[in-house]
Amino acid sequence: MTLATLVERAYVLASGKSTAPASGTSKRTKLIALANICQDMWQNEPDVEWDSLYLDVTLSGTITATDTFALGSSIREISNRDGDYVKVTKTDGGVVYYELIKPNQLLEYERNGQRAVARVGSNLVFSIAFTADSAEFGGTITVPCYTFVSTLSSDSDTVQVDTPLWLCFMT
Repeated sequence: MTLATLVERAYVLASGKSTAPASGTSKRTKLIALANICQDMWQNEPDVEWDSLYLDVTLSGTITATDTFALGSSIREISNRDGDYVKVTKTDGGVVYYELIKPNQLLEYERNGQRAVARVGSNLVFSIAFTADSAEFGGTITVPCYTFVSTLSSDSDTVQVDTPLWLCFMT
């Protein structure tokens, strides 16, 4: 569903009138603002992982000699569903998978020489630091995650809410 359709349907539901307010009018601006507030509430529903916000995001840059890498600003939450792993693609095309753990488990994994990664603030921290000799050096990191819902502003914007009609009713 597009924003234009959302505005039309929300206006019918709210007023019973079939002709939506024109672009630039205060009524239309208010409907769009309400839709954005409602979809932000939807995005942040506790303990719910919305399929429409799930993506594999490749971090910018490549692996260097460190254990800490900045997460992109589009990442709201890292997914820890069954089968989800942080993936490192090496320069030769090989892939290494890292289990997502809690930050307080990093030291234990490091002591045991186990590969794992944790989110610490806006960073990914690996249990073992990479070096220039690491097979992963120069590779890329891909994170299974949930992103932020996009702000609706243009009539052609696509509503990301899993059930767009819900957003019409809420607006």
